Amino acid sequence: MPEDSGGDGRQQVGYRSPPKAHRFKKGRSGNPLGRPPKSQTRKPDRSTLGNAYIAEAHRKLRITEAGKVSQLKTIEIAVRRQGMAAVGGDLKAQREFVAGVRLAEHDECSRNDQLFDAALEYIALCEKIRDDHARQGLRAPEFEIDPDDILTDVWDRTVSLSARAQNRLNATSLALDHLRQQLTREVAALEKLLAANPNNRAIRRDLEFLRQMLRRLN
Repeated sequence: MPEDSGGDGRQQVGYRSPPKAHRFKKGRSGNPLGRPPKSQTRKPDRSTLGNAYIAEAHRKLRITEAGKVSQLKTIEIAVRRQGMAAVGGDLKAQREFVAGVRLAEHDECSRNDQLFDAALEYIALCEKIRDDHARQGLRAPEFEIDPDDILTDVWDRTVSLSARAQNRLNATSLALDHLRQQLTREVAALEKLLAANPNNRAIRRDLEFLRQMLRRLN
């Protein structure tokens, strides 16, 4: 801070030297009310909001149609009602429904094309591996999905599996369902043990491990 007065005794006023009447008093804050509080309104968490929408879209509800009770996902009910509104003559519903169908068909065609190309690449890779083993006099390896079980239609660019492969996949699916049920029972048992022994780290560690396995299977 510059000196308060010059050589002639007069007060110097200027940069970093305000008049004495406008200076802060010693020991007193220049902002007695303090910093204004931050807004308590929090921005929505996009990930949480997205998960909520997805969970709601896949939540199953009971509906009654023509006296028959069935369970459908929320998104399926919404699409069905939009379709019924379109049939009933609602022009906006008709435009949105047709646009939704076209988008779904385009996505399905894109997925089918990707699947078809991936299937051809997989078949070619398996044949190359078989040829390499045959040249070296080795036994051909067993593939998780036998390329001979992959049926491709060049004209429609579609892929399907043989009945033998379907039966194998169905058996695998049943085994996975059984494993999920077993893990679910073990998780429930460990949760009861942990509730009775909340400080037991071993139980907590085993429970978290089983939960991770169950999430991966689901």
